[in-house]
Amino acid sequence: VLAWAAVALQLMSQDANKKDDRIEMLMDDYYLFMMLMISSAAVVAIRGFIELFLERRKQTKQEMASKFAAATAKDDIILARFLAQVDGAEVPAPAHIPLGLVQAYAVSELSGSDQMDLLTQSNPEAVKHWYDFLSQVYGSEVVGREQVRMAFRKWKKDTQVRHTTGGFTDYGLTMTTMMEVQLSASLGHVKNLIVDLDQLDDEVLPYLQANIPKMTVHGFRPLRFDIIEWMVECQVQSLEWSNVQGGDAIAKLVAPIVRKAGTLVLRGNCIDEEGVKHLCETIRESETIQDLDLSFNPLEALGALRLSEAIAAHQSLRILRLHGTALDPEAARHLAGAIKSAPLLEHVEMQSNGIKDEGVSSLSEAIAGSQSMKLIDLTDCYVAVAGVKHLSEAMSKSVSLGTVVLMLNKIGAEGASVFAEGIRASTTISYIELSENVIGDEGAGHLSEALKTSTSVACVGLRDNGIGPDGVEKLSEAIKKSGSIMHILLQDNHIGDRGARVLAEAIKLSTTIQTVLLDNNLIGDEGMQDLSQALQKSETIVTLGLQWNEIGNDGIGHFCKVLPYCKSIRTVDLQYNQIQTAAMEVVKASAWRCPRQPTVLLAEREQPVQLISQAADGPPQMTS
Repeated sequence: VLAWAAVALQLMSQDANKKDDRIEMLMDDYYLFMMLMISSAAVVAIRGFIELFLERRKQTKQEMASKFAAATAKDDIILARFLAQVDGAEVPAPAHIPLGLVQAYAVSELSGSDQMDLLTQSNPEAVKHWYDFLSQVYGSEVVGREQVRMAFRKWKKDTQVRHTTGGFTDYGLTMTTMMEVQLSASLGHVKNLIVDLDQLDDEVLPYLQANIPKMTVHGFRPLRFDIIEWMVECQVQSLEWSNVQGGDAIAKLVAPIVRKAGTLVLRGNCIDEEGVKHLCETIRESETIQDLDLSFNPLEALGALRLSEAIAAHQSLRILRLHGTALDPEAARHLAGAIKSAPLLEHVEMQSNGIKDEGVSSLSEAIAGSQSMKLIDLTDCYVAVAGVKHLSEAMSKSVSLGTVVLMLNKIGAEGASVFAEGIRASTTISYIELSENVIGDEGAGHLSEALKTSTSVACVGLRDNGIGPDGVEKLSEAIKKSGSIMHILLQDNHIGDRGARVLAEAIKLSTTIQTVLLDNNLIGDEGMQDLSQALQKSETIVTLGLQWNEIGNDGIGHFCKVLPYCKSIRTVDLQYNQIQTAAMEVVKASAWRCPRQPTVLLAEREQPVQLISQAADGPPQMTS
C-alpha cells in the first residue's frame, strides 16, 4: 500500500521526471515495480484460497467428530483413529467396538502387512480377535497374510458394496456382521436397516436401538415381549410378521408399532374380526401407514366392515391387499365404501375370495367414482359375465383406473366381448390381465377389435385361454394397427407354427411391440424360422419367450443365422426345447457376434451331438 502511495504522489507532479505523459512515465520508470506488485498480489490471493480450503477441511473434520460423538454419547467412549475412514481425524468410536479391532480393520483395509506386523507386536490381543472375526466370515480358520486378505475381501464383497446404494442392509443380522454395521453407522452410512427377526442375535438389540435411525423388520416366528418392546421404541418403518398363527394376540402386540410404520404385512396369522377391531383402532390413530396386507386371515364380512371404517377415517392408505380373506358380496359392499371415501387408495388386491357378480357390482360403482384408483385385482373371485359388465361400465367412467386383473374367472368368449366394450370406452386402461378365462379364438377376436382402436392399452395378458392360430391371427391385426401395445403374453395356448407365422408378420410391422411370450405353444422349427426373421427386421422387440416348445436344431440354425443382425433383441428364452448340446454352443457364439450381445437362455440338456442343419451362409456346421 505504501509503495502504491509513493507512485501516486509521483504521478501527481506535472514535472515528474521531466515527462508530461504520466502513463508513459509509469511504463518507463515503474515497469519492474508494477510486475513485482502484480506477482505479489497473485501469491497473496492463492495463499488466501488455500487457507480457506484448509480451514473448511478442518471444520469438516470437526463436524464429523461431533457427529460421531453424538451417535455414541450413551456409551463409554474410546478415542481411536479411523485412518482409512476419515483421513486421520481423531473421532470417538462406539464402545461396542474394541480399539484393537478398529485399528486392525483400518490396517486390513489399507492392506498394510508392515502395519499389521507392528500392530501384532503392540496389541497382539486385538489381532487375535480380528483373526477370529475373519475366520467366522471365511468359514474356516484364517492363518497367514494371504488368507487374511482373502477373508477380508470376501467380507468387503458381501457388505461394502451395499454402501453404494446409500444404505446398509443385512438379512440375518448377527454378531458376525454386527461390527460392519457398527462401523457403517458411525460413518453415517446406515440409512435403513433390514432386520430378519428369525436370525436376530439378542446381543445386538441395544446397539440397534441406540444407533440405527430407521429399520425395516420382517420375520416368521413368535416374538418375545422384549423384542416387541424394542420395536416400539425404535423407528420401524416397515413390519412384516407373517405365518406366526398368533391370531388376535398378534394384532394387539403390533398395535403400538403400527402407529409409526408405513408398511404393515400380517399375512396368514389367523386374525379374525376381534383382532381386526384392535388393529383398526390403531390404523385410525396412525398418520404414516400407507401399505396394508392382511391376506390369508379370516376377516369375513364383519372384519371387512371394521376395516373399511378405519380406512375411511385414516385417509392416507394407498395399497390394500386382502388375498384369501373369506370375503363375500356383503364384505365387498363394505370395502366399496372405503374405496369411495379413501382419497388416496389406488391399489386393491382381493384375490381368491367369494365376491361374485354381486360384490363386483358394488366395487365397480366405487371404482367409477374414485379419483385415485389405479389397480383392481379380482383373480379367482367367481366373476361371471354379469360381473364383467359392471366392471366394463366402471372402466368407461373411471378417470384413473389403469390395471384390471381378472385371472381365473372363466368369463368365456361372451365375457371377453363385454370386457372389450370397456376397453373401447376407456382412455386410461393400460394393462388387462385375462389369463385362464377360456375365451378361445372367438373371445380373442372380440378383444382384437377393441385393441385396434385403443390408444392406452400397453400390455395384454391372455395366458392359457385356448387360443389357436385363428385367434392369434386376429390379435396380430391388433398389434399391427395399435399404436400402444408393447407387451403380449400368450403362454400355454396352442398357436402352433401357423400362429407363429402371422404373429411374426405383426412383429415386423409394429412400431411399439417389445415383449412377446409364447411359452408352451406347440411351435416348431418352421415357426422359429419365421420368428427369427421378425427379430432381424424389428427395431423394437426386446424380449421373446419360447420355453416348452418343439424347436429343434433346424430352427436354432435359422435363429443363429439372423441373431448377429438383430437390432433390438435383449433376451430370448429357449429353455426346455429339443435343442442339442452342440447347437447351444453355436447359439452362444452367434449371440456374442450380435452388437447388443443379448441373453439367450438354453436348456442344459445333454443329448448325442448330430449334424446341425444350417443355411449356406449361416454359422459353421457341426458334427459329432
